[in-house]
Amino acid sequence: MDIRSFSPAIKLRIVLRFITNFSYTMVMPYIVVFFVEQVGAKTATWMTLCIGISGIIGYLIGGKMADPYGRKKLILIGELLTGAGFIIVAYGNMPLGSRPYVSFIGFILIYLFSSIANPAYSAFVIDETTKENRKNVYTALMWTAYLSFALGSVTGGFLFNQYATILFVVVACSSFFSFVCVLIWVDDKYKSTLESTATTEIKGQSKHSTLKVYRRMLRDPVFISLAYITLIFALMDEQLSYYLSIRYISLFGDEGYTILGFLRTENTLLAVGLTVFITRFLKKISDINALITGAIIFFTGYIVLSISEVSNVLFLAMAIVTIGEIIFLPSTQAITAEIIPDESRSTYSGVLGVVSTVGGLLAALFILLSDYFSAIGITILYAAIGILTLLVVFYLKKTNQIEV
Repeated sequence: MDIRSFSPAIKLRIVLRFITNFSYTMVMPYIVVFFVEQVGAKTATWMTLCIGISGIIGYLIGGKMADPYGRKKLILIGELLTGAGFIIVAYGNMPLGSRPYVSFIGFILIYLFSSIANPAYSAFVIDETTKENRKNVYTALMWTAYLSFALGSVTGGFLFNQYATILFVVVACSSFFSFVCVLIWVDDKYKSTLESTATTEIKGQSKHSTLKVYRRMLRDPVFISLAYITLIFALMDEQLSYYLSIRYISLFGDEGYTILGFLRTENTLLAVGLTVFITRFLKKISDINALITGAIIFFTGYIVLSISEVSNVLFLAMAIVTIGEIIFLPSTQAITAEIIPDESRSTYSGVLGVVSTVGGLLAALFILLSDYFSAIGITILYAAIGILTLLVVFYLKKTNQIEV
């Protein structure tokens, strides 16, 4: 992973992502608990649902706006108003008088405007990378995300209960810091390209209706295939938070909580430690072949996680899942970046953001399925999803648009 090949803007993006992910992770995993303590479980459930919907709306707005109006503008608006949202949350959580519904409004703004910025950030990364270094950039961003998650989780675990208000202010400051850095040091290359290109097709792209772009997506079997893969990855990635967590607690009792904690820690630490090594090992393998390899390893790990009742085997399975994830995710992102039309990058990224969010939400359905299927039945379902995913990947390999 040659960081020297990265543009200065990408290096800045990696640093800023570490800072914002670290600060977000200190507080965001505790949102549900935060609202349950304030307003009760039933109201908290509806609040969490509304917050999630605001994120989906944000992805659609950001995807639509960043192509005609430029990445930088949407990123600046997103970072500034996300920071403002955290200030509102901090105000609603003041020690002298808690105001949970004020905090709720703040979280709505946070999810809405951070999601508005995300498609612009995704398109920005594609703009700033080349086919040769793109997978390395995605790998570096993934590694940064894991490292910041590990450090942020530990910090938040120690501090959130007593210093939540201060942490919300700190997270707001990280968004304001990102705003200043992007404002000063980032140039919107996509905007410059539009201004310097004389072709009617590209200049008139901003006038095309969003509906027309969506119609083109739905008619593109390659994009639909990649959207399916994105959905399935998000669905499987959340299994440990839903079905598998319930299964382990049922199997091991109170020890199940400890096992879950160790499995999550193992996933994070292995991802941080193995990413560079595995990236070098797979350097000469094409993106599509890496995707096939990663998918096989990834689903094999989840099949073992779903059927095993031995804790040591579960830890081995999590190591397999992590290795598959390290290979699977950057390869998917690199292939997706290749097939997205240049003039609609943020629109496509916004749709994929929505797909990923929906995949995470669908993971909760496995809790309901567990009432009707045994552990073997769920394992068979995991295997069926894995086989279908491999068939989709092999379809991608057969198309002329994907390099083999």
